[in-house]
Amino acid sequence: MAQKLGMTLYNLGIGGARISIPVATTSKDLPQADLITILIGFNDFESANQTQVQFEANYRAYLTEIRANHPSAAIYCITLLHTTRTSNTTTGLTPEHFRNIVKEIVSEYQMTDNNLLLIEGDKITSAKHLTDRVHLNVEGASTLAEELYHCFVLAHLYKDTI
Repeated sequence: MAQKLGMTLYNLGIGGARISIPVATTSKDLPQADLITILIGFNDFESANQTQVQFEANYRAYLTEIRANHPSAAIYCITLLHTTRTSNTTTGLTPEHFRNIVKEIVSEYQMTDNNLLLIEGDKITSAKHLTDRVHLNVEGASTLAEELYHCFVLAHLYKDTI
């Protein structure tokens, strides 16, 4: 997507990591972003000791820090992508629990932030897009990038009417 938009990509993702406020804090050291995508939560869902309350608090803190560091960026919050893992056997939580938290937070923040958008990751990916229970294959990554690109273009085309 960055290539299609002629943008520079900064990837703050760390494989296997959970939500990290220090990572969000380091975003202040980057050039001011025009577009930010946030796709986090699967590793939190898989954690044996992550509660919904903890995830909600961490997601809020992460999103608040990113917004503070990049006040004019369009931020796309993406809910968990399709996964074949239906529940965490230790916590009993499901991917839908984590998707709903992101949806609720984004909906609340959108009341005062019209440059914050939600993308339902499980609606734009499917089992055919996976190499394992969560990681995208080449087709899946391409599909995600295309969907994000279309959302970005549409949001900017209709920005004055939203």
